Amino acid sequence: GLGMVRVSTIEDLLLAKLEFADADLDGLQGRDIVRLLFTYGGTLDEAYVRRHAEGLGVSALLDEAVRRAGS
Repeated sequence: GLGMVRVSTIEDLLLAKLEFADADLDGLQGRDIVRLLFTYGGTLDEAYVRRHAEGLGVSALLDEAVRRAGS
């Protein structure tokens, strides 16, 4: 039979990386976050990302990453 395949959206990937970045945008996760925002910033569901970032307590980190990405 066919197994289950889990597919993540860019928004969910971004949120996971924000959660695991440990408030540090200079580490691997942080650099990935900034690259994702630079690459996909114009196409992200910003309301979804902001709502969930707030729930995860990473809104300030998201704001700083957006600033660094120039999004």
